Amino acid sequence: MAVTSEAYDEDIIVLRVLGEVTTESTPTIDLDVRRVCRSDPTVLLVDLTGVTFFGAAGLTLLLDIYRRTELSGTALSLVASPRIVRLLVITDLARIFDVRGTLRHAVNAARDVLANVPWQDLAAATPPSGAGSRRRLLRPVPD
Repeated sequence: MAVTSEAYDEDIIVLRVLGEVTTESTPTIDLDVRRVCRSDPTVLLVDLTGVTFFGAAGLTLLLDIYRRTELSGTALSLVASPRIVRLLVITDLARIFDVRGTLRHAVNAARDVLANVPWQDLAAATPPSGAGSRRRLLRPVPD
């Protein structure tokens, strides 16, 4: 299992997960997510296309990432293979995540949102309590 992060523009960070997402690997992934979130990105894209195994531990990890980004006001989008998307649909988690089929589509969607929404509106999308999120600005669209 490996995790890398890469900045796209100054507001978009891609966290790429490779290999198996298991009970043993999720603490390492979680540390990387925390590190990335401390940099306060406007958009976090989690790329799961290189994941070879994804089960209950992976779903729990995604929920933790969702909660963390909700609290920080970071927009969250997943890049996932059809196999992982199917798991999200079966567990009814697809309704809370913005999911894209390719990294290119996810980056372009994030750039479109950032380019078309005035920064004042982005700031207003996050209530002062921090309980809301800019992630609502990213809506799932068919790829």
